[in-house]
Amino acid sequence: TDITPGKIEHYKIKRMNDPKQGPTTGRLQGSSINKELVALSACCNYAISMGYLKFNPVQRVKRLKETPYKANFMSEDDFKEKFLPVENAKGIYGLTDLYLLTFYLGLRFGEVSSLKWQDIDFKNRIISIWDTKTNTPRHLPMSDWIERMLQNLKPGLNTR
Repeated sequence: TDITPGKIEHYKIKRMNDPKQGPTTGRLQGSSINKELVALSACCNYAISMGYLKFNPVQRVKRLKETPYKANFMSEDDFKEKFLPVENAKGIYGLTDLYLLTFYLGLRFGEVSSLKWQDIDFKNRIISIWDTKTNTPRHLPMSDWIERMLQNLKPGLNTR
């Protein structure tokens, strides 16, 4: 069977209308489907280099429009609603501080849970996040409050 632009277009439409795929909207975003097309295009380019295809059919398929990223900011009421249950659990060592670290630095739970002490550069006041959703490391500035909080989590830590 040949890979044709028509078959790829049919696949793209099928992916757009698959209701069980999207994590939040119930449908995949255009950017997700475009990434699949990029991967397929790379495979087709390899097939061309190996002599299996004469042209890349993906190049003849129009990419989907991508929705620009829109940052969502938490209101003060939302923060209080989410933070109060954690604040009331003060008996659990470090939980409140880790929650606040997640909140103030905009980290995901997985990013916070994968942090190691060597990821924290107290001298230059930088926290390096290596295990990210996009596999792109991030380096975040450390405020005075975050430095004090981290020192309290690990007593006797020499930070300077």
